[in-house]
Amino acid sequence: MAHYRKLNGKTTEQRLEEELQRLKASRESVTVAEFARRAMVSYATLTHQYKEVADEVRRLRDREGPSPKRSPVTWSRSRHPDLEEATTLIQQLRQQVSDLTRGLATAHAERDQWQRRAFHLGQVQDHNERLRGVIAALLDHLVCEADRTMMQHWMDEIDREPQP
Repeated sequence: MAHYRKLNGKTTEQRLEEELQRLKASRESVTVAEFARRAMVSYATLTHQYKEVADEVRRLRDREGPSPKRSPVTWSRSRHPDLEEATTLIQQLRQQVSDLTRGLATAHAERDQWQRRAFHLGQVQDHNERLRGVIAALLDHLVCEADRTMMQHWMDEIDREPQP
């Protein structure tokens, strides 16, 4: 079954052949879906109507050999010469993260303590202002009372003095 839709003046077969030649020349490893996108064909069209091209793309993708089934973490250290260095680096980075986390927790605790102190200081300052007001009022009252008492005392003295 042929698909004669033309894009950019090329039929589907021409676009597939051109992209397949580019893929072979570049020795790139791409998935069938990526190949279909590059050739401007749907994945379904490629796998159902051009099955031989899709199989060729899979063969080219797997030419390097199948990808390992095991996770790289389970590979032996001889397969990864940089694994020891990476392990050391990961341990150092984890230690730094741990130290920074502890430092951050300490900084948060100190900040909270300073905030509590600042709040308490504000309360103490308000209390001091109220006491100053009370003391000022008492002093005014005492001064007025002292002035009155002193005036009364002078008046009494004046009354006691003999008149010439």
